[in-house]
Amino acid sequence: MSDDKTVNDTVELAGGDGEIKEPLCESEQQGFKPATTPEVNKTPSSRFLQVELELNAHLRGLTFREPVRYIYNPLEYAWDTHRCYVEKFCLGGQKILFLGMNPGPFGMAQTGVPFGEVRSVVDWMKITGEVGHPDDEHPKRRITGLACTQKEVSGARFWGFFRKLCGEREALLALCDTALCQAVEALGFTMVIGVGKVAEQRARRALSAAGVNVQVEGILHPSPRNPLANKGWEDVAKAKLAELGVLSMLSNM
Repeated sequence: MSDDKTVNDTVELAGGDGEIKEPLCESEQQGFKPATTPEVNKTPSSRFLQVELELNAHLRGLTFREPVRYIYNPLEYAWDTHRCYVEKFCLGGQKILFLGMNPGPFGMAQTGVPFGEVRSVVDWMKITGEVGHPDDEHPKRRITGLACTQKEVSGARFWGFFRKLCGEREALLALCDTALCQAVEALGFTMVIGVGKVAEQRARRALSAAGVNVQVEGILHPSPRNPLANKGWEDVAKAKLAELGVLSMLSNM
């Protein structure tokens, strides 16, 4: 930010009529090299975070001339909360990407979450973590992180819209989470095996949040819509259960 203006605002002013006469940023590195080919065994969230780490490294090589003075990169000073957001929601299988630009001063700039209005981030998404500070802060744009009391209107509208759409689903899942925890405790299970990633991740999240001490694992979902399952689901499931020490128990029944 520069005196309450973003870098993009400054670029527009530099040309007057929108034509950029001189670049306001310089870099010793021309162009951006794409991330290396992702490893197969890495999760979608870890691959996504790796792309952002590489982007951060390139951004540090940029220098800006006057009137730009203040530079805020929430992917650095708010990395903790941003990583929590990515690891919680970037799970793979999604088909649609919503793209935004220019982190709001009371949204992502504070929380590290896109359109990250604090109440939506804390109360609905349950994002946690520490938020630091940029090297040089504008006196009118202090970073207070998840303790920020200023409302980001665009973020409240954006996430509020999706919260309304997903409200019934969230209420249903919350009831199922509670029932799962109660059933595990009542029957004394020591291991919960989710059939498919969604079930595994939901069980892990629910049981951990409730403080239920149980091992959570997962096996491949047998759905015909799953290409991997169509290549020999039994063998994959058998190998996983053997790895978990469960196959021998089933064989003796």
